[in-house]
Amino acid sequence: MSTALLLIDPQVDFCDPNGSLYVPGADQDMTRVANWLKRSKSTIDSVMVTLDSHHLFDIAHPAWWIDAYGGHPIPFTPITLEDLQKGKYNVASELVKQASFAYVEYLAAQGKKTLVIWPPHCLLGSPGHSIYGPLREAVFEWETERAKPIEFVLKGLNPLTEHYSAVQAEKVDPNDPDTAPNGKMIHWLDEHDRILVAGQAQSHCVADTVLNLMEHIDRRKFVLIEDGMSCVPGFEQHGTRFLYRAKGRGATITETECL
Repeated sequence: MSTALLLIDPQVDFCDPNGSLYVPGADQDMTRVANWLKRSKSTIDSVMVTLDSHHLFDIAHPAWWIDAYGGHPIPFTPITLEDLQKGKYNVASELVKQASFAYVEYLAAQGKKTLVIWPPHCLLGSPGHSIYGPLREAVFEWETERAKPIEFVLKGLNPLTEHYSAVQAEKVDPNDPDTAPNGKMIHWLDEHDRILVAGQAQSHCVADTVLNLMEHIDRRKFVLIEDGMSCVPGFEQHGTRFLYRAKGRGATITETECL
């Protein structure tokens, strides 16, 4: 049986208590997964790591928007279509106004997550973009001992759309193939008999990535490591709902000690 380990956004900004978008418990999650991987290297045939990757000027970061007083919204502020229609918020650059308003309108029309302004995180070239230390050590150890390269998937580089799922962006840009469904990623994972999943955050990027993958891959292949993921505070219900949905579709829910 061929086994792949899929690590979703196990990055410093999410996993380090000093990270800009720290998910409480993520440091312990990733340390558990790292310790398990060091013990279990021989049972893992392939490793894929997704990396949230952003510009500072991004539609989900404060610098993109201004309020009625000319200030930037604080992190965790939701921005709705009604907010834009009432002039509560506007864009900092007129060059992206039409596309920005169209994006928020699209989210509302499709019933997708409301746009949330996050603290700037996982910025390309910043320390927060890298894999969390203990896990980085473990995956590089696996790569050295197994003499196989880790497969990396970058997501979030298009500043005009959020990209929670590593499979595809919230809104596909026909001029940017990196926002479209990632066929290479899907095919790479589907070649394995079992797909172990851990990462951050359970309520957002893990949930969206796994549920998207389940549209293309036999759902029974997925094994979700519950003590290897945590939720963004305030979004715990999203994470719980995700686990129920995944289990209902045939995924296995387990913990590191049971693998």
